[in-house]
Amino acid sequence: MTRIRPGAGVLLVALITVAAAAPANAMEDCIEPSEPSCINSRYSFEEQLTAVRCRRDVDHYLREAGDFANCLEWKKQTIMQRSSQVLSRLNCRIRGELQC
Repeated sequence: MTRIRPGAGVLLVALITVAAAAPANAMEDCIEPSEPSCINSRYSFEEQLTAVRCRRDVDHYLREAGDFANCLEWKKQTIMQRSSQVLSRLNCRIRGELQC
């Protein structure tokens, strides 16, 4: 029978709690949107409807680009916080403290 070290159960519960509390998009990668194909067309808009559709596609792209930028910023902030925590724990351990 496998024995779990004292305190390991508490750590496991803490990790599960943190994972469950994380925002849904935190678990996903940031996805860079693709430019609308109508922007790179060699042809002019012969009909107004084509221009309207392209404008709609560009508006959608711009919203997705904003979401992508926000996602990247969130990831940047998260890694900066984690890095700071790791450094703090290292300094704590260097001082000889056991509870870091």
